[in-house]
Amino acid sequence: MLSVLSHITLPVAGTYSASKAAALHLTRTLRAELKSRGVQVLAVLPAQTDTAMGAALPEPKLTPEQVAAGTLDALAEELDEVFPGELSQTTAKAFRNDPDGIQAHMAQLVHTIS
Repeated sequence: MLSVLSHITLPVAGTYSASKAAALHLTRTLRAELKSRGVQVLAVLPAQTDTAMGAALPEPKLTPEQVAAGTLDALAEELDEVFPGELSQTTAKAFRNDPDGIQAHMAQLVHTIS
């Protein structure tokens, strides 16, 4: 279980983003090492999710059920990485299209979190 913050750094969550980025690279390494043994290794990268940890995050948020459903669908499709739910997919697409723009947008969101 990772986060879109594996790709995007928030000013007040630098260590969180760095640890998720490291975990993403470890996930990719394990996938490469275990592929020949038939082991599926899936990276799940959701956006903000409605959990106790995400309580202070701004709306919109994914429900845990959306994250779980996206994860199960990705496992069934034998995907390597999944951004579950529309919010995660939109954020990932924005990052691919304009990494600096989404980085700036996410940095601004930090100021809305109380």
